[in-house]
Amino acid sequence: MPFNELRAIATFAKAIELGSIRKAALAQGITPQAASHAIARLEQRLGVRLLHRTTRSLAATEEGRHLREQALPALAALEGALTQVKEARHAIAGPFRIAGPKSSFAAVLAPLVEEFCRMHPRIQPEVELDDAIGDWVVERVDVGFRVGVHHPGSGLIARRLFPLQLIVCAAPAYLDRYGAPTAPADLSAHRCSVFRNPVTGQLEPWFLSHDGAVQQHHLPPVLGVNYPVRSASINLAGVTGSGIV
Repeated sequence: MPFNELRAIATFAKAIELGSIRKAALAQGITPQAASHAIARLEQRLGVRLLHRTTRSLAATEEGRHLREQALPALAALEGALTQVKEARHAIAGPFRIAGPKSSFAAVLAPLVEEFCRMHPRIQPEVELDDAIGDWVVERVDVGFRVGVHHPGSGLIARRLFPLQLIVCAAPAYLDRYGAPTAPADLSAHRCSVFRNPVTGQLEPWFLSHDGAVQQHHLPPVLGVNYPVRSASINLAGVTGSGIV
């Protein structure tokens, strides 16, 4: 087994501090025989005697006192570094990469991220907005958010956070011109906007709750978008809206 000089020096210093090799061994979780052997190997390596041993007492030689004085600051610095690393496991600080969907980050998730940053002021959030699910492990994403049903890739753990309630809406001018649908089946005759999934390129159906069940409705789009449009941001044929346009 290779000789561990650092462990031997720490054992030697602890023995001087406690006045006993046996007590030093107990403090470091090793046997008294192992502690005594480590100090003897250290003396052999240095070619000097570090301790005066008797059956009742233990004292450092001149060389031993010099070694201890020189080694204590280094041992304390090393112990402090190890403690900081252990404590860092429980602290939230430094760069924090967040992946979020363009479609709902600003309205839904941004307030949550802001609250999290107030709770942990030492973090440095980096937000990447993208509706596609990339390789978050390779991209070193710490936490990612997605809307809908997604299957996490290898190395990821998914949790359902909360439901999002979507509504069908129309501008008053549209309803004055075309009338309001009274049943889901009426939607096929209306001018509807449809979301095109930026990942698959497919048009997404409308999911409507009717009589306690969720139904899918594939509608002929008068407008297809790959990013949700606010109600005042489009004007198609003089009619403005974001659900029925």
